[in-house]
Amino acid sequence: MTIKMFGYNSTEEYYKDASCLRLIDRIHTPLLCINAIDDPFVDPDAFPTFTNGKFAKGPHASSSVILMSTKYGGHVAWLAEDQSLLFCERSWVDDICVRFVQLVLRHGTNKQ
Repeated sequence: MTIKMFGYNSTEEYYKDASCLRLIDRIHTPLLCINAIDDPFVDPDAFPTFTNGKFAKGPHASSSVILMSTKYGGHVAWLAEDQSLLFCERSWVDDICVRFVQLVLRHGTNKQ
């Protein structure tokens, strides 16, 4: 439906246009990307493989980009250990993001 609505000829064309990989080497502001391997909406094969400062396929990543994968978490549902889905006030990912921002503020950025 999205492909037809926005005039793409194929799913491959849509995903290539929507992907950040063609721009990721230009990122100079600290960026934390977190995904869960058990996310029901995203195929784990779509997650980039990152080793020694470059992706297995595609461009070099900026040193400002941190990729983080967790085995569990579903689709944006990283609950803290002491939380249930029904009464969730915070999640594990909330804590990680706050820590990341604190570190960036404390240590600055590597803007080029």
